[in-house]
Amino acid sequence: MHDEILKTAEKIQKLTSPLSTKNIPIKRSSWTIDTALAHLVISQKLSKDILQGDKNPYKNADPEIVAATNSQLLNEFKVRNYKLLGTMFIANTKDFLQATKGIQDDYVIQTHYGKMSLLTCLSYNLCHLLIHGSQISLALKKQLVFKEKHFPMILPFLKQAMLVTFDKKAAKSFSGSYTIHLQNSIEFSIVIKKGKLEIKNFPMDRVDCHIATDSISYFLISTDVLNQWQLLLRGKVRIWGSKPWIALRLRMLFKSP
Repeated sequence: MHDEILKTAEKIQKLTSPLSTKNIPIKRSSWTIDTALAHLVISQKLSKDILQGDKNPYKNADPEIVAATNSQLLNEFKVRNYKLLGTMFIANTKDFLQATKGIQDDYVIQTHYGKMSLLTCLSYNLCHLLIHGSQISLALKKQLVFKEKHFPMILPFLKQAMLVTFDKKAAKSFSGSYTIHLQNSIEFSIVIKKGKLEIKNFPMDRVDCHIATDSISYFLISTDVLNQWQLLLRGKVRIWGSKPWIALRLRMLFKSP
């Protein structure tokens, strides 16, 4: 996990260091690439600080609170030069990884996504880099930094994030069950009943909807990097079951910070 976090950071640095234009837009975001990179510089430092017990400026994972906090932190941090940002980004990533050394795997860290073990915290850090790295890759029309091998590493955080970002208001009285089938025999189930969510770490046979896709497509949809319709129309997602139409509702039941 440590190696993949640093490798991913280095790939993002390599993508952004040659850039000079500041206003390259990121799809499905109000940010440009330089803003996203500045955010990563800030977040890697915060990851180390929170790990070491400092106060977390994010009160919780509510999208409005996250957006407002991001805006405030970016306004306070003025650097937008790509080369300088890249250097700071790698340095902050190394500082974070160094801070994790010597910490027991069962050490509990309080984050805006709730309490995390060190493993889940590392999973979160990698996932966060891969989300923004993939946005940058797509904006530059370059190969994605996300690879199939990354999915098992980020799954611990994705499952916790689903529990935290589940939108009870959007779910209302909705009830439905899903089994997700991904490549490399990764399967799990999601059960929603009257506004309550349960994630099962195994495939349930008797569910309302089965969704099969590759790990990259699932990552891009679940993290809102791409709209689900883009991948559905490309034939990247296969759906079956007694209620296949509820597949389209699943993504809307979770808030995107």
